[in-house]
Amino acid sequence: MTWDAYNRRKEALREVLAIADRRREDVTATELLAIVEGANSAFADEAELLLDTQMNWYQALSGQMDRSFTTGDFTVGDFTVDTFDLETKAIMAWQDVAAAMPGTRALLDANVEMGELQRAFEKEHELLARAAGILANHPDFIGQGERVKENARKSTVYAPYVEPAREGNFFTRIRDLVA
Repeated sequence: MTWDAYNRRKEALREVLAIADRRREDVTATELLAIVEGANSAFADEAELLLDTQMNWYQALSGQMDRSFTTGDFTVGDFTVDTFDLETKAIMAWQDVAAAMPGTRALLDANVEMGELQRAFEKEHELLARAAGILANHPDFIGQGERVKENARKSTVYAPYVEPAREGNFFTRIRDLVA
């Protein structure tokens, strides 16, 4: 893949995920490929788009895990997470990424049965299981990671989408508000 193709693909993915964040549950990979200009040429099919979406999600989750686990104890509201409560940290990291990328999560969740994504989902479950402190020789290692993910999913709260403020001077914003 050339740098131009790579950059076009990354830009198309960025636009696809921005639309997914706005529309969340009301969007499909096929529809996104049709809506975003250049997405059909950047991605061969919907599976390719979803694999890149999963990779984007995995990288964000991995980074959030690194940040969460390299700091000591931390407090969320009245709740203090002990450094040794690994599963809670893994759950909170997953929730943070899901809240930051709701469209990505919705798109992946809508395609959880897609065969091409199964290995990518297994990798995510492995990451979560390791982060939660589950030993790699556990008889149901992948299943334990999936359990951690489901626990995180059940208690994730998504903020409603808010349209970003438009640029312009004071009078333009007032006119738009009144309109």
